[in-house]
Amino acid sequence: MITACTGAIGWLAFGAGPRTGELLALAGGLVLGTVCFAALGLAVSSIITSAESAGPVAYASFLPIAIISGVFDPTFSGLPDWLSRLVAIFPVKALAEVLQNSYAVRPFPAWDLVSLVLWTAAGGAFAVWRFRWHS
Repeated sequence: MITACTGAIGWLAFGAGPRTGELLALAGGLVLGTVCFAALGLAVSSIITSAESAGPVAYASFLPIAIISGVFDPTFSGLPDWLSRLVAIFPVKALAEVLQNSYAVRPFPAWDLVSLVLWTAAGGAFAVWRFRWHS
């Protein structure tokens, strides 16, 4: 629902809408991104030892990567080349590229989709490996 509202605001306020032929890719990217970050969230939560540390650990692991990935400011390009390559490995950049591809004419983001699938599998496998019932 939040995604639909954000998309509607972007379309009404800025005239930014996805290309008609890319609506299915946009929906698929949203689903894949949601599953990927849910799996990674479960993986990270499996190593958190207390409820008080959950918020700081979550923000400390996500925000720096999101900021340098250009999610908040796509014009941010002041990174050294080695850091840009490192950031491109993480799923935040891959998801942003997949979703932005629905709005702009770009090459098909095959590597970004593969990256999201790999991160989903890794996060899910780690969460399953670490899962324990607590009584």
